[in-house]
Amino acid sequence: MKMPPSISPLEIGFDFDCVIADTAGTFLKIVCEEYNYCGYSLEDIYKFDITQCLNIPSELVMDIFSSLEHDSSRVPPVSGAVEILTKLAQQSHPTIITARQKTGSVGTWLENNLPASVDIDAFRLIGSGSHDDKLRHIHEFDLRYFVDDRAETCETLAGEGIDSIVFDRPWNHGRHNLKMVKDWKEINRLIRWGE
Repeated sequence: MKMPPSISPLEIGFDFDCVIADTAGTFLKIVCEEYNYCGYSLEDIYKFDITQCLNIPSELVMDIFSSLEHDSSRVPPVSGAVEILTKLAQQSHPTIITARQKTGSVGTWLENNLPASVDIDAFRLIGSGSHDDKLRHIHEFDLRYFVDDRAETCETLAGEGIDSIVFDRPWNHGRHNLKMVKDWKEINRLIRWGE
Protein backbone atom coordinates (compact mmCIF):
# COMPACT_ATOMS: atom_id res chain seq x y z
CA MET A 1 0.00 0.00 0.00
CA LYS A 2 1.25 3.52 -0.78
CA MET A 3 2.95 5.17 2.17
CA PRO A 4 1.85 8.61 3.38
CA PRO A 5 3.70 11.76 2.41
CA SER A 6 6.52 12.81 4.69
CA ILE A 7 5.37 13.11 8.29
CA SER A 8 6.11 15.97 10.65
CA PRO A 9 7.86 14.79 13.86
CA LEU A 10 5.08 16.60 15.73
CA GLU A 11 2.32 14.48 14.19
CA ILE A 12 3.38 10.89 14.84
CA GLY A 13 2.93 8.67 17.88
CA PHE A 14 4.04 5.16 18.74
CA ASP A 15 2.98 2.09 20.63
CA PHE A 16 5.68 0.78 23.00
CA ASP A 17 5.64 -3.03 23.20
CA CYS A 18 6.91 -4.77 20.05
CA VAL A 19 7.33 -1.45 18.23
CA ILE A 20 9.94 0.29 20.41
CA ALA A 21 10.81 -2.51 22.82
CA ASP A 22 11.28 -6.14 21.77
CA THR A 23 8.78 -7.49 24.28
CA ALA A 24 7.74 -10.59 22.30
CA GLY A 25 11.36 -11.59 21.66
CA THR A 26 12.12 -11.17 25.35
CA PHE A 27 9.08 -13.27 26.26
CA LEU A 28 10.33 -16.12 24.03
CA LYS A 29 13.78 -15.93 25.60
CA ILE A 30 12.43 -16.00 29.16
CA VAL A 31 9.92 -18.79 28.52
CA CYS A 32 12.72 -20.95 27.09
CA GLU A 33 15.59 -20.14 29.47
CA GLU A 34 13.55 -20.08 32.66
CA TYR A 35 10.65 -22.44 31.96
CA ASN A 36 12.03 -24.78 29.26
CA TYR A 37 9.37 -23.98 26.64
CA CYS A 38 11.88 -23.77 23.81
CA GLY A 39 11.83 -23.99 20.05
CA TYR A 40 9.44 -21.12 19.43
CA SER A 41 10.20 -18.12 17.22
CA LEU A 42 8.38 -14.88 16.47
CA GLU A 43 6.99 -16.51 13.32
CA ASP A 44 5.09 -18.95 15.56
CA ILE A 45 3.15 -16.04 17.05
CA TYR A 46 0.58 -15.74 14.29
CA LYS A 47 -2.12 -14.17 16.52
CA PHE A 48 -1.86 -11.18 18.82
CA ASP A 49 -3.02 -13.37 21.73
CA ILE A 50 -0.02 -15.65 22.27
CA THR A 51 -2.11 -18.15 24.22
CA GLN A 52 -3.99 -18.95 21.00
CA CYS A 53 -0.90 -20.03 19.08
CA LEU A 54 1.77 -21.33 21.47
CA ASN A 55 1.41 -24.43 23.63
CA ILE A 56 2.33 -22.61 26.84
CA PRO A 57 0.01 -22.34 29.87
CA SER A 58 -1.93 -19.10 29.70
CA GLU A 59 -1.18 -18.34 33.37
CA LEU A 60 2.55 -18.46 32.62
CA VAL A 61 2.14 -16.22 29.58
CA MET A 62 0.23 -13.69 31.67
CA ASP A 63 2.74 -13.87 34.53
CA ILE A 64 5.71 -13.23 32.23
CA PHE A 65 4.05 -10.32 30.43
CA SER A 66 2.93 -8.87 33.74
CA SER A 67 6.49 -9.01 35.06
CA LEU A 68 7.79 -7.35 31.87
CA GLU A 69 5.14 -4.65 32.18
CA HIS A 70 6.31 -3.79 35.69
CA ASP A 71 10.02 -4.11 34.91
CA SER A 72 11.06 -3.61 31.31
CA SER A 73 14.79 -3.54 32.08
CA ARG A 74 15.29 -6.97 30.48
CA VAL A 75 13.67 -5.89 27.22
CA PRO A 76 16.07 -4.69 24.50
CA PRO A 77 15.07 -2.08 21.95
CA VAL A 78 13.75 -3.01 18.53
CA SER A 79 16.57 -2.40 16.06
CA GLY A 80 16.74 1.27 15.04
CA ALA A 81 14.22 2.53 17.61
CA VAL A 82 16.76 4.23 19.86
CA GLU A 83 18.33 6.21 17.03
CA ILE A 84 15.02 7.49 15.66
CA LEU A 85 13.55 8.27 19.08
CA THR A 86 16.73 10.21 19.87
CA LYS A 87 16.32 12.27 16.68
CA LEU A 88 12.64 12.83 17.44
CA ALA A 89 13.40 14.03 20.98
CA GLN A 90 15.70 16.68 19.49
CA GLN A 91 12.89 18.07 17.31
CA SER A 92 9.62 17.40 19.10
CA HIS A 93 7.93 15.77 22.05
CA PRO A 94 7.77 12.10 21.01
CA THR A 95 4.49 10.54 22.04
CA ILE A 96 4.27 6.94 23.23
CA ILE A 97 0.81 5.59 23.93
CA THR A 98 0.83 2.12 25.42
CA ALA A 99 -1.98 -0.19 26.45
CA ARG A 100 -0.21 -0.56 29.78
CA GLN A 101 -1.99 0.96 32.79
CA LYS A 102 1.13 2.75 34.03
CA THR A 103 4.10 4.22 32.21
CA GLY A 104 6.73 4.23 34.96
CA SER A 105 8.59 1.25 33.52
CA VAL A 106 8.43 2.81 30.04
CA GLY A 107 10.08 5.98 31.37
CA THR A 108 12.74 3.90 33.11
CA TRP A 109 13.28 1.92 29.90
CA LEU A 110 13.83 5.18 27.97
CA GLU A 111 16.29 6.40 30.60
CA ASN A 112 18.21 3.12 30.42
CA ASN A 113 18.25 2.81 26.62
CA LEU A 114 18.47 6.32 25.19
CA PRO A 115 21.69 8.34 25.27
CA ALA A 116 22.23 10.43 28.42
CA SER A 117 22.02 13.57 26.26
CA VAL A 118 18.33 12.91 25.55
CA ASP A 119 15.85 14.79 27.74
CA ILE A 120 13.46 12.05 28.82
CA ASP A 121 11.04 14.75 30.01
CA ALA A 122 10.58 15.67 26.34
CA PHE A 123 8.63 12.43 25.88
CA ARG A 124 4.89 12.25 26.39
CA LEU A 125 4.12 8.85 27.92
CA ILE A 126 0.50 7.75 28.12
CA GLY A 127 -0.84 4.55 29.62
CA SER A 128 -4.25 4.02 28.06
CA GLY A 129 -4.89 0.81 30.00
CA SER A 130 -6.46 -0.73 26.91
CA HIS A 131 -5.61 -1.36 23.27
CA ASP A 132 -8.97 0.18 22.43
CA ASP A 133 -8.51 3.45 24.32
CA LYS A 134 -5.70 5.11 22.40
CA LEU A 135 -7.82 7.33 20.15
CA ARG A 136 -8.67 10.01 22.72
CA HIS A 137 -5.00 10.41 23.60
CA ILE A 138 -4.07 10.63 19.93
CA HIS A 139 -6.64 13.43 19.54
CA GLU A 140 -5.45 15.13 22.72
CA PHE A 141 -1.97 15.56 21.24
CA ASP A 142 -3.17 16.34 17.69
CA LEU A 143 -1.40 13.34 16.20
CA ARG A 144 -2.25 12.41 12.63
CA TYR A 145 -0.21 9.20 12.42
CA PHE A 146 0.18 6.29 14.80
CA VAL A 147 2.46 3.24 14.58
CA ASP A 148 1.25 0.05 16.31
CA ASP A 149 1.82 -3.68 15.90
CA ARG A 150 -1.78 -4.63 16.70
CA ALA A 151 -3.76 -4.62 13.45
CA GLU A 152 -7.11 -4.27 15.23
CA THR A 153 -5.95 -1.10 16.97
CA CYS A 154 -4.74 0.35 13.68
CA GLU A 155 -8.01 -0.48 11.94
CA THR A 156 -10.02 1.18 14.70
CA LEU A 157 -7.87 4.29 14.50
CA ALA A 158 -8.06 4.35 10.70
CA GLY A 159 -11.85 4.22 10.97
CA GLU A 160 -11.64 7.40 13.05
CA GLY A 161 -9.47 9.27 10.55
CA ILE A 162 -6.03 8.54 12.01
CA ASP A 163 -3.42 7.48 9.45
CA SER A 164 -2.50 4.16 11.03
CA ILE A 165 0.79 2.49 10.21
CA VAL A 166 1.13 -1.19 11.11
CA PHE A 167 4.55 -2.24 12.39
CA ASP A 168 5.25 -5.54 10.63
CA ARG A 169 4.94 -8.51 12.97
CA PRO A 170 3.82 -12.10 12.25
CA TRP A 171 0.63 -11.62 14.28
CA ASN A 172 -0.63 -8.85 12.01
CA HIS A 173 -0.02 -10.53 8.65
CA GLY A 174 -3.15 -10.94 6.56
CA ARG A 175 -5.28 -9.07 9.08
CA HIS A 176 -5.48 -5.63 7.48
CA ASN A 177 -5.14 -3.55 4.34
CA LEU A 178 -3.37 -0.64 6.02
CA LYS A 179 0.01 0.94 5.45
CA MET A 180 2.85 -1.13 6.91
CA VAL A 181 6.47 -0.54 7.86
CA LYS A 182 8.86 -3.42 8.32
CA ASP A 183 11.37 -1.61 10.52
CA TRP A 184 12.57 1.72 11.95
CA LYS A 185 14.56 2.46 8.79
CA GLU A 186 11.25 2.74 6.97
CA ILE A 187 9.85 4.95 9.74
CA ASN A 188 12.92 7.16 9.42
CA ARG A 189 12.26 7.60 5.69
CA LEU A 190 8.66 8.69 6.36
CA ILE A 191 9.59 11.50 8.74
CA ARG A 192 10.23 15.02 7.48
CA TRP A 193 13.31 15.90 9.51
CA GLY A 194 14.48 19.41 10.29
CA GLU A 195 11.21 21.02 11.41
